[in-house]
Amino acid sequence: MEMERWLQDKLVSIISDWDSYHASEYANFSSMPEFVSPQPFEVCFSLCLLCEIPRFRTRFRAELDKLFPLVFRFMLPNGTLWFPEPRPTTANKENIRKDHAPGPSLLTTCLLTNALFALEREDWIEQYALPACEWIAGRQTKDGGWQDEMFISMDEEGVLATYLSSEALQRSGEDRFSHNISKGKQKLLELQTDSGAWESKFVDASLITRKIIDHFVDSAPKWGTGTIRKLDRSGREFVQIAQQILAQGGESNTKMAVVALCHGLEFQLYALLSDPSIETNIFRKDGQQTIGAREAMSKLREHLVAKGEVSDVSTLRFQSQISLMISTRDAVVHKNASVSKSDVLQWISEVEAFTRHYSRRS
Repeated sequence: MEMERWLQDKLVSIISDWDSYHASEYANFSSMPEFVSPQPFEVCFSLCLLCEIPRFRTRFRAELDKLFPLVFRFMLPNGTLWFPEPRPTTANKENIRKDHAPGPSLLTTCLLTNALFALEREDWIEQYALPACEWIAGRQTKDGGWQDEMFISMDEEGVLATYLSSEALQRSGEDRFSHNISKGKQKLLELQTDSGAWESKFVDASLITRKIIDHFVDSAPKWGTGTIRKLDRSGREFVQIAQQILAQGGESNTKMAVVALCHGLEFQLYALLSDPSIETNIFRKDGQQTIGAREAMSKLREHLVAKGEVSDVSTLRFQSQISLMISTRDAVVHKNASVSKSDVLQWISEVEAFTRHYSRRS
């Protein structure tokens, strides 16, 4: 409890300092002569450590929801965290390069990005973390590592920079970063000391070694948060496609819209069922084909019944309407059946309501 009280006081203090800072005459960071509020690196390091602990993420959610938007004010459009000209202090004056100019900071951006993935706020991940990953990937050196020039005296070989960068890309779950991650891990192996540990002046050797080992052990989970996010994103995109096709009018477009809508529902059901709290296999026994929407809804209902959130004699919300939509899709595909535009509009509304409702409860 003492640790929690200390953390809460610390967060409240940081929020107050940053609020005051942004209200000052230096609110336009592009012209700041010096950085007079808490250092971005220190704040993001604290956020990253805090968000790694599920109990603390829950306990301090209100404070985190206030602090992150304050930090976002320093974000550039490419997702990097702007690091203004640092104000030398007794603690940092020896570690800051004399020729440093204001600009994006690799380490600070990586810390914030990893914290965002741990917090699992999908809107912040889409808006800030994924663009930051693109920038991070672009900063990889030819030997596979990463370096933050500003802090090079504290991380000469780039151990911390390489670990944090590779970890951020791995947490994204995006396939396009697989080559960067592979090269980063190879570089980390090259940086391992004869004792088997990794070392950086920034953090204790035991801590950085444990985190790097976790980075290797946890690599490429079958259903990581990145995969779940992509499934959900695909589902939402198919629903949007259904809306766009339907708006064009015509019988053929109405039929295609209901097919697209069913695809969207299936992807979103797969995202729900792939959540770590459920971890239901969405593949058939052959391991190649995914289950259909009806079976996916049945599995979701079984999970909610087991949790006591749905009685064993009740159906899911909108289940009968969605079942009718799926049957209509089957009739359109196999029998070229007709479907009304008003029915598809209603189903779009019900699918969106269904996924909103169960995304919060799964």
